[in-house]
Amino acid sequence: MCPRGFFQPKIGGHLFDPEAHAAAPPSQRLVKMYHERTKHRLQRYAEGPETLDWESQPNPFRKFEGTISSRLPLSALDFSSSITALFGEPQEPVPLSLESLGAFLELSLALNAWKSLGPDRWALRCAPSSGNLHPIEAYLITSGIAGLVDALYHYEPQDHALERRAHLKDGQRTLCSGFFVGLSSIYWREAWKYGERAFRYTHLDLGHVIGSLSAAASSLGWQISAISQLDTETLATLLGTNRSEDFRGAEPECPEILLNVAPRPVHESQNQHGYEALCSLGDWQGQANCLDPRPMYRWPVIDQVQQATVGVGNLPTESFSQEPVRVEKRLLTNLTAGQLIQHRRSAQAFDPDSYLPYEQFLHLLTLLETTGNSSDFDLIMTGEIHFILWIHRVQEMTPGLYLIGHEKNIDSALQSSLNPEFEWAPIYDAKLTVPLWRLGSLDNPQLAKKIHCHQSIASDAMLLIGCISDFSSAIDRSSWNYRGLHWKCGMLGHRIYLSAEALGYRATGIGCFFDDDYHSLLGLSDARYQALYHLAVGKPLLDHRIEDFPPYPHRISKN
Repeated sequence: MCPRGFFQPKIGGHLFDPEAHAAAPPSQRLVKMYHERTKHRLQRYAEGPETLDWESQPNPFRKFEGTISSRLPLSALDFSSSITALFGEPQEPVPLSLESLGAFLELSLALNAWKSLGPDRWALRCAPSSGNLHPIEAYLITSGIAGLVDALYHYEPQDHALERRAHLKDGQRTLCSGFFVGLSSIYWREAWKYGERAFRYTHLDLGHVIGSLSAAASSLGWQISAISQLDTETLATLLGTNRSEDFRGAEPECPEILLNVAPRPVHESQNQHGYEALCSLGDWQGQANCLDPRPMYRWPVIDQVQQATVGVGNLPTESFSQEPVRVEKRLLTNLTAGQLIQHRRSAQAFDPDSYLPYEQFLHLLTLLETTGNSSDFDLIMTGEIHFILWIHRVQEMTPGLYLIGHEKNIDSALQSSLNPEFEWAPIYDAKLTVPLWRLGSLDNPQLAKKIHCHQSIASDAMLLIGCISDFSSAIDRSSWNYRGLHWKCGMLGHRIYLSAEALGYRATGIGCFFDDDYHSLLGLSDARYQALYHLAVGKPLLDHRIEDFPPYPHRISKN
């Protein structure tokens, strides 16, 4: 339990002033105000803590005390599939069992290493996270899996275990195929370090988690689909996150999305009926642990934007089975899909003298195609996210700004919003599988460093990839889309991580950049298009002072 009465946190920032922005502003307006407010600027950063006490960093592991905990088998490498499975090559579905379920979670949400430097020790996970803070929690609802009671479980990654939260009542076995995964967010984990901007980072992280689940499913030949038209209140009831007595004194969780994972495609109507049966959950158990007993700050605007963006999500409801992308196996590492996922790391530093060979650059663009991945929700096809490349060092490519298109024709609205002096010179190459235009020459890595909060990873990378959103149009349709846009960027970012790793390089996400200075570089002068996320790709430099340890040294793995 958190002894919150012993300490009064400082209020960071302040609530939006309704009188300054008209009485009861619509949720869309509040979202736009929040986004503008939380931009980093050269003159000042977004509101954040004035100091950090690293000794009191929030606990990265949520646990429910008083539950029955069941360890899952460490069986990921028993299910070996080709690395090409991660890029759309069809796989024979692995039968659903306790072992394959354990492998799925081991390849998506589990730890993949422990690190230490001097007295400091920390865990890494398969899904990357801003500041390695991991604000996303996962729940499973299973039925008919031998060795598991039909129930709602909380996934506990520190021990790769399932904590039983509630039973499915007798006779209420779901009629769905596979099982459900529910995701929730704990905003305080990010806000502890990043202050008001933490809402953005949390939802980028959630996109990475969805991408990680998708990659794990692909490696097993499984499909993922989202349960749409599910309102936040109903999802909170399903996951138990609205049970105030179970979270007394602990940080709250915000329910986000419910996914169905199955060995074969399932029509949503089947799963709609399946999850409705879950309303009969009973015999609740467990008390959430406190993550931070002495919070030094509170950020009220995060609560405001969270409330403004709840509702019904509009992700597509079907999984997509399309032709896989063309994979040049000779250019990829010799790892299996599972090994690559567990080997993936976020780069901490890049070799500033390295060059990306032209052939590998073209193949990286091929691997970024999302239409070939049968488990990605095909989100890029909505046209709401565009890739801007800032090339520093790619052989045979002039350093500068480039744009990856969705279609053969240039998006006219985006073109009219960008700098009118851009070249829009098409890059012709028979090996190119995506439309690519050069916008303009720019050989200035130090400018990239300056715009990205003075971080050397931006100047030392071989290239930067910026996710530009059709922001205003999406928010005008629904304030919930503010979450959805960040999820899309996180999902696409995870694909970049895996693609870079497959080619023998590394990527790292960059959430800290000076928003409007980057917009000015592109010539964007209004709020229609906004940058939400950047990623850097390069040859990693390793810090050999940091020691690596296996993720579960206290358990005997048969791998």
